[in-house]
Amino acid sequence: MLISLLCFCSVLVVLYQLACHGYWQHVAHAKAQVHNTEHQRAPGKAPQPIVGNLLDIYQADNQLSAYNALHHEFGAVVQILWLWRYQLSVASYPMARYILGENQYCYEKFPPNALLRKLYGNSVLTNNGAQWKRHRLILNEFFTEKAVVDYHGTIEQFTQQLIQQWQASLSDKTENLAISAELKDTAEKVPAEADIDLCQDFNALFQDIITQITVGHSVGALEANADDFLTNLAYIIKASTKPQYQFVSWWQTLPLRQNYLLSQALNEVDAFLENLISQHQAVVKQKTEGTQRTILRKL
Repeated sequence: MLISLLCFCSVLVVLYQLACHGYWQHVAHAKAQVHNTEHQRAPGKAPQPIVGNLLDIYQADNQLSAYNALHHEFGAVVQILWLWRYQLSVASYPMARYILGENQYCYEKFPPNALLRKLYGNSVLTNNGAQWKRHRLILNEFFTEKAVVDYHGTIEQFTQQLIQQWQASLSDKTENLAISAELKDTAEKVPAEADIDLCQDFNALFQDIITQITVGHSVGALEANADDFLTNLAYIIKASTKPQYQFVSWWQTLPLRQNYLLSQALNEVDAFLENLISQHQAVVKQKTEGTQRTILRKL
Protein backbone atom coordinates (compact mmCIF):
# COMPACT_ATOMS: atom_id res chain seq x y z
CA MET A 1 0.00 0.00 0.00
CA LEU A 2 2.79 2.40 0.94
CA ILE A 3 4.71 1.55 -2.23
CA SER A 4 1.61 2.22 -4.36
CA LEU A 5 1.09 5.58 -2.65
CA LEU A 6 4.73 6.55 -3.22
CA CYS A 7 4.49 5.56 -6.89
CA PHE A 8 1.31 7.59 -7.29
CA CYS A 9 2.91 10.64 -5.67
CA SER A 10 6.00 10.24 -7.86
CA VAL A 11 3.85 10.17 -10.98
CA LEU A 12 2.05 13.35 -9.85
CA VAL A 13 5.38 15.11 -9.23
CA VAL A 14 6.69 14.12 -12.66
CA LEU A 15 3.49 15.26 -14.37
CA TYR A 16 3.62 18.55 -12.48
CA GLN A 17 7.23 19.13 -13.52
CA LEU A 18 6.44 18.31 -17.14
CA ALA A 19 3.45 20.67 -17.07
CA CYS A 20 5.53 23.48 -15.56
CA HIS A 21 8.31 22.87 -18.05
CA GLY A 22 5.86 22.97 -20.96
CA TYR A 23 4.14 26.04 -19.54
CA TRP A 24 7.36 28.03 -19.19
CA GLN A 25 8.44 26.94 -22.67
CA HIS A 26 5.15 28.26 -24.00
CA VAL A 27 5.62 31.51 -22.06
CA ALA A 28 9.12 32.00 -23.46
CA HIS A 29 7.92 31.31 -27.01
CA ALA A 30 4.94 33.68 -26.67
CA LYS A 31 7.06 36.45 -25.19
CA ALA A 32 9.59 36.16 -28.02
CA GLN A 33 6.88 36.86 -30.62
CA VAL A 34 6.70 40.56 -29.77
CA HIS A 35 9.74 42.80 -30.16
CA ASN A 36 10.66 46.20 -31.53
CA THR A 37 12.76 47.04 -34.59
CA GLU A 38 15.91 46.49 -32.53
CA HIS A 39 14.66 42.99 -31.55
CA GLN A 40 14.14 44.01 -27.94
CA ARG A 41 11.22 42.31 -26.23
CA ALA A 42 8.42 44.39 -24.76
CA PRO A 43 8.91 44.84 -21.00
CA GLY A 44 6.48 43.55 -18.39
CA LYS A 45 6.09 42.22 -14.88
CA ALA A 46 7.43 38.71 -14.27
CA PRO A 47 4.48 36.27 -14.47
CA GLN A 48 3.57 33.87 -11.69
CA PRO A 49 3.34 30.14 -12.45
CA ILE A 50 0.13 29.11 -14.27
CA VAL A 51 -1.83 32.35 -13.56
CA GLY A 52 0.69 34.72 -15.15
CA ASN A 53 -0.17 38.37 -14.38
CA LEU A 54 -3.83 37.56 -13.76
CA LEU A 55 -3.77 38.38 -10.04
CA ASP A 56 -1.96 41.68 -10.64
CA ILE A 57 -4.95 42.81 -12.70
CA TYR A 58 -7.86 41.30 -10.77
CA GLN A 59 -6.63 42.06 -7.26
CA ALA A 60 -6.40 45.79 -8.01
CA ASP A 61 -9.19 48.22 -7.09
CA ASN A 62 -10.13 48.24 -10.75
CA GLN A 63 -8.54 46.86 -13.90
CA LEU A 64 -7.82 50.26 -15.41
CA SER A 65 -5.73 51.31 -12.39
CA ALA A 66 -3.81 48.03 -12.65
CA TYR A 67 -2.99 48.70 -16.31
CA ASN A 68 -1.98 52.28 -15.47
CA ALA A 69 0.35 51.01 -12.74
CA LEU A 70 2.05 48.60 -15.16
CA HIS A 71 2.51 51.34 -17.76
CA HIS A 72 3.85 53.72 -15.12
CA GLU A 73 6.44 51.10 -14.14
CA PHE A 74 7.40 49.65 -17.55
CA GLY A 75 6.58 52.31 -20.14
CA ALA A 76 4.14 52.88 -23.02
CA VAL A 77 4.17 49.27 -24.28
CA VAL A 78 3.77 46.42 -21.77
CA GLN A 79 3.41 42.66 -22.14
CA ILE A 80 0.87 40.99 -19.84
CA LEU A 81 0.49 37.22 -19.50
CA TRP A 82 -3.10 36.00 -19.07
CA LEU A 83 -2.68 32.39 -17.93
CA TRP A 84 -1.15 30.95 -21.13
CA ARG A 85 -1.80 33.89 -23.49
CA TYR A 86 0.19 37.09 -23.89
CA GLN A 87 -1.42 40.47 -24.33
CA LEU A 88 0.27 43.63 -25.54
CA SER A 89 -1.03 46.75 -23.79
CA VAL A 90 -0.35 50.08 -25.52
CA ALA A 91 -0.61 53.48 -23.83
CA SER A 92 0.98 55.53 -26.60
CA TYR A 93 -1.06 57.55 -29.09
CA PRO A 94 1.46 57.17 -31.99
CA MET A 95 1.61 53.40 -31.40
CA ALA A 96 -2.19 53.09 -31.18
CA ARG A 97 -2.52 55.12 -34.41
CA TYR A 98 0.03 52.87 -36.10
CA ILE A 99 -1.87 49.72 -35.04
CA LEU A 100 -5.44 50.89 -35.60
CA GLY A 101 -4.98 53.23 -38.56
CA GLU A 102 -1.78 52.87 -40.52
CA ASN A 103 -1.06 49.14 -40.22
CA GLN A 104 -4.31 47.56 -39.02
CA TYR A 105 -4.16 44.55 -41.36
CA CYS A 106 -1.15 43.22 -39.44
CA TYR A 107 -3.07 43.19 -36.16
CA GLU A 108 -6.12 40.94 -36.12
CA LYS A 109 -8.73 41.25 -33.40
CA PHE A 110 -8.57 38.39 -30.92
CA PRO A 111 -11.97 36.66 -30.79
CA PRO A 112 -13.91 37.89 -27.72
CA ASN A 113 -14.94 35.44 -25.05
CA ALA A 114 -18.17 33.46 -25.37
CA LEU A 115 -20.29 35.98 -23.45
CA LEU A 116 -19.22 38.98 -25.53
CA ARG A 117 -19.68 37.00 -28.76
CA LYS A 118 -23.34 36.61 -27.80
CA LEU A 119 -23.61 40.40 -27.53
CA TYR A 120 -21.42 41.49 -30.46
CA GLY A 121 -22.24 38.64 -32.86
CA ASN A 122 -20.79 38.84 -36.36
CA SER A 123 -19.89 42.53 -36.56
CA VAL A 124 -17.17 45.15 -36.99
CA LEU A 125 -16.25 44.55 -33.34
CA THR A 126 -15.32 40.91 -33.95
CA ASN A 127 -14.50 40.52 -37.66
CA ASN A 128 -11.17 40.83 -39.45
CA GLY A 129 -10.04 41.35 -43.01
CA ALA A 130 -12.62 41.24 -45.83
CA GLN A 131 -15.58 40.67 -43.48
CA TRP A 132 -14.63 43.65 -41.34
CA LYS A 133 -14.19 45.81 -44.47
CA ARG A 134 -17.62 44.78 -45.81
CA HIS A 135 -19.40 45.65 -42.54
CA ARG A 136 -17.46 48.90 -42.21
CA LEU A 137 -18.37 49.99 -45.74
CA ILE A 138 -22.05 49.37 -44.97
CA LEU A 139 -21.85 51.71 -41.98
CA ASN A 140 -19.64 54.38 -43.58
CA GLU A 141 -22.53 56.56 -44.77
CA PHE A 142 -23.73 57.01 -41.18
CA PHE A 143 -20.39 58.50 -40.12
CA THR A 144 -19.91 61.07 -42.87
CA GLU A 145 -19.72 64.76 -42.00
CA LYS A 146 -23.25 65.36 -43.31
CA ALA A 147 -24.70 62.43 -41.32
CA VAL A 148 -23.04 63.53 -38.09
CA VAL A 149 -24.41 67.06 -38.57
CA ASP A 150 -27.89 65.57 -39.00
CA TYR A 151 -27.56 63.88 -35.60
CA HIS A 152 -27.38 67.30 -33.92
CA GLY A 153 -31.15 67.61 -33.63
CA THR A 154 -31.47 64.20 -31.96
CA ILE A 155 -28.63 64.91 -29.54
CA GLU A 156 -30.08 68.31 -28.64
CA GLN A 157 -33.58 66.85 -28.13
CA PHE A 158 -32.54 64.27 -25.55
CA THR A 159 -30.01 66.58 -23.91
CA GLN A 160 -32.77 69.15 -23.34
CA GLN A 161 -34.95 66.39 -21.89
CA LEU A 162 -32.22 65.48 -19.40
CA ILE A 163 -31.67 69.13 -18.48
CA GLN A 164 -35.38 69.51 -17.77
CA GLN A 165 -35.29 66.45 -15.52
CA TRP A 166 -32.35 67.92 -13.60
CA GLN A 167 -34.08 71.28 -13.27
CA ALA A 168 -37.23 69.57 -11.94
CA SER A 169 -35.15 67.58 -9.45
CA LEU A 170 -33.34 70.71 -8.22
CA SER A 171 -36.65 72.57 -7.96
CA ASP A 172 -38.09 69.77 -5.81
CA LYS A 173 -35.00 69.85 -3.63
CA THR A 174 -35.29 73.63 -3.14
CA GLU A 175 -38.94 73.20 -2.13
CA ASN A 176 -38.05 70.49 0.36
CA LEU A 177 -35.36 72.69 1.88
CA ALA A 178 -37.87 75.53 2.31
CA ILE A 179 -40.39 73.17 3.95
CA SER A 180 -37.63 71.76 6.12
CA ALA A 181 -36.77 75.25 7.37
CA GLU A 182 -40.42 75.86 8.29
CA LEU A 183 -40.78 72.53 10.08
CA LYS A 184 -37.41 72.43 11.81
CA ASP A 185 -39.05 72.93 15.21
CA THR A 186 -41.66 70.20 14.61
CA ALA A 187 -41.42 66.45 14.83
CA GLU A 188 -42.33 65.99 11.17
CA LYS A 189 -39.70 64.53 8.86
CA VAL A 190 -39.09 65.69 5.33
CA PRO A 191 -38.16 62.95 2.83
CA ALA A 192 -34.50 63.12 1.83
CA GLU A 193 -33.88 64.13 -1.76
CA ALA A 194 -31.66 61.76 -3.77
CA ASP A 195 -28.55 63.22 -5.39
CA ILE A 196 -28.24 63.31 -9.17
CA ASP A 197 -26.34 60.27 -10.47
CA LEU A 198 -24.40 61.69 -13.43
CA CYS A 199 -23.08 58.33 -14.61
CA GLN A 200 -26.54 56.74 -14.65
CA ASP A 201 -28.14 59.78 -16.30
CA PHE A 202 -25.51 60.03 -19.02
CA ASN A 203 -25.78 56.30 -19.71
CA ALA A 204 -29.53 56.73 -20.19
CA LEU A 205 -28.93 59.79 -22.40
CA PHE A 206 -26.50 57.91 -24.65
CA GLN A 207 -28.85 54.91 -24.85
CA ASP A 208 -31.70 57.08 -26.10
CA ILE A 209 -29.50 58.95 -28.60
CA ILE A 210 -27.89 55.81 -29.99
CA THR A 211 -31.14 53.85 -30.37
CA GLN A 212 -32.90 56.84 -31.95
CA ILE A 213 -30.12 57.09 -34.53
CA THR A 214 -29.76 53.35 -35.15
CA VAL A 215 -33.38 52.15 -35.16
CA GLY A 216 -35.41 55.34 -35.54
CA HIS A 217 -36.89 55.56 -32.02
CA SER A 218 -35.46 55.60 -28.51
CA VAL A 219 -35.75 52.97 -25.79
CA GLY A 220 -36.99 55.54 -23.30
CA ALA A 221 -34.01 55.17 -21.00
CA LEU A 222 -34.45 58.70 -19.63
CA GLU A 223 -38.00 57.75 -18.57
CA ALA A 224 -36.59 54.61 -16.87
CA ASN A 225 -38.24 52.34 -19.47
CA ALA A 226 -34.94 50.56 -20.13
CA ASP A 227 -33.76 50.08 -16.54
CA ASP A 228 -34.09 46.29 -16.62
CA PHE A 229 -32.30 46.10 -19.97
CA LEU A 230 -29.41 48.25 -18.75
CA THR A 231 -29.16 46.28 -15.48
CA ASN A 232 -29.00 42.97 -17.36
CA LEU A 233 -26.53 44.35 -19.89
CA ALA A 234 -24.26 45.64 -17.11
CA TYR A 235 -24.46 42.22 -15.39
CA ILE A 236 -23.38 40.43 -18.59
CA ILE A 237 -20.49 42.81 -19.26
CA LYS A 238 -19.29 42.55 -15.66
CA ALA A 239 -19.43 38.74 -15.83
CA SER A 240 -17.49 38.77 -19.11
CA THR A 241 -14.50 40.37 -17.34
CA LYS A 242 -14.19 37.53 -14.81
CA PRO A 243 -11.41 34.99 -15.49
CA GLN A 244 -13.71 31.95 -15.52
CA TYR A 245 -15.71 33.46 -18.38
CA GLN A 246 -12.78 35.07 -20.18
CA PHE A 247 -10.61 31.99 -20.48
CA VAL A 248 -12.83 28.91 -20.03
CA SER A 249 -15.64 28.68 -22.59
CA TRP A 250 -17.37 25.71 -20.91
CA TRP A 251 -17.64 27.37 -17.47
CA GLN A 252 -21.01 28.95 -18.27
CA THR A 253 -22.50 25.49 -18.88
CA LEU A 254 -21.96 24.39 -15.26
CA PRO A 255 -25.09 24.19 -13.05
CA LEU A 256 -24.19 27.20 -10.90
CA ARG A 257 -26.43 29.98 -9.63
CA GLN A 258 -24.28 32.63 -11.25
CA ASN A 259 -24.70 30.87 -14.61
CA TYR A 260 -28.47 30.68 -14.10
CA LEU A 261 -28.59 34.45 -13.43
CA LEU A 262 -26.35 35.03 -16.44
CA SER A 263 -28.64 32.97 -18.67
CA GLN A 264 -31.64 34.97 -17.44
CA ALA A 265 -29.83 38.25 -18.17
CA LEU A 266 -28.96 37.11 -21.70
CA ASN A 267 -32.56 36.07 -22.36
CA GLU A 268 -33.86 39.41 -21.08
CA VAL A 269 -31.45 41.34 -23.32
CA ASP A 270 -32.42 39.20 -26.32
CA ALA A 271 -36.13 39.75 -25.64
CA PHE A 272 -35.64 43.52 -25.28
CA LEU A 273 -33.73 43.77 -28.56
CA GLU A 274 -36.22 41.55 -30.40
CA ASN A 275 -39.03 43.80 -29.22
CA LEU A 276 -37.08 46.87 -30.37
CA ILE A 277 -36.60 45.34 -33.83
CA SER A 278 -40.29 44.39 -34.03
CA GLN A 279 -41.33 47.94 -33.15
CA HIS A 280 -39.01 49.27 -35.83
CA GLN A 281 -40.45 46.88 -38.43
CA ALA A 282 -43.96 48.05 -37.56
CA VAL A 283 -42.93 51.69 -38.02
CA VAL A 284 -41.34 50.93 -41.40
CA LYS A 285 -44.52 49.18 -42.61
CA GLN A 286 -46.70 52.13 -41.61
CA LYS A 287 -44.43 54.71 -43.24
CA THR A 288 -43.42 53.33 -46.59
CA GLU A 289 -42.32 56.74 -47.87
CA GLY A 290 -40.03 59.20 -46.18
CA THR A 291 -39.12 56.82 -43.39
CA GLN A 292 -35.96 57.85 -41.56
CA ARG A 293 -32.94 55.99 -42.88
CA THR A 294 -31.35 54.14 -39.98
CA ILE A 295 -28.46 51.74 -39.43
CA LEU A 296 -30.91 48.90 -38.70
CA ARG A 297 -32.70 49.44 -42.05
CA LYS A 298 -29.36 49.52 -43.88
CA LEU A 299 -28.27 46.26 -42.28
